[in-house]
Amino acid sequence: MRLFVHSRAPGEYAWDTCVVEHFARVPCVGELFSTRADGPWYEVRMVVHAPYSLADYTAELFAVECDRSVAMGRVLEVGLR
Repeated sequence: MRLFVHSRAPGEYAWDTCVVEHFARVPCVGELFSTRADGPWYEVRMVVHAPYSLADYTAELFAVECDRSVAMGRVLEVGLR
């Protein structure tokens, strides 16, 4: 599955773009992903499912880099309630 990924750092407005081919499924809005094992984490903000005539993409993702410790804290805090 090929995904067209647009990502940026928080507070930035310039998007970096890359093609990712190793996902088993399309991430949903709110999910976190990384393009490398040692890379930054990103939170999906928007998913566009559209036919692409020039390339074989499943979807287009827009995501913002997030802090791992903040993301893990949100998950652990919810789990303790």
